[in-house]
Amino acid sequence: MRIALALLLAAAAAGCHAGDRTVTVYFAQRLGQGPTHRERRLGFEPALPFAARPLSVDVGGATATVELARTTDLYGAAAIVYTLTAVDGIERVRIVVDGKQCCFPRMGGGSFDTAGRDHFRFWTGEPCELRTDPTHARCRRGP
Repeated sequence: MRIALALLLAAAAAGCHAGDRTVTVYFAQRLGQGPTHRERRLGFEPALPFAARPLSVDVGGATATVELARTTDLYGAAAIVYTLTAVDGIERVRIVVDGKQCCFPRMGGGSFDTAGRDHFRFWTGEPCELRTDPTHARCRRGP
């Protein structure tokens, strides 16, 4: 079920910090059904396929480590990073698949161990509400 990421990440967030909290989940899906037709017209797409579902989320200090069943593309990795870094105290994310780091490629080869929101700054997939600089890629508004 695709909503598993949102539930797993929300549970991890609830376990890390006491008190009532609202967690913004950057996950372009609705209750496992994917985006509606209207949302698709606005440019929303599923961010993480079921095959890449999260198996665990562990938080140590300011880093959350997410173990996925399979590798995901940059959009899926970004959805995980934006979701977890919305939780107070989490600044970066490590993604692993089969015990190996995954999903944050470097331009010249290899990959980053962890990524935070700065990793995706000025990227066209950056959430619209975070695009505050006039040089950011613009969001499409309306149907």
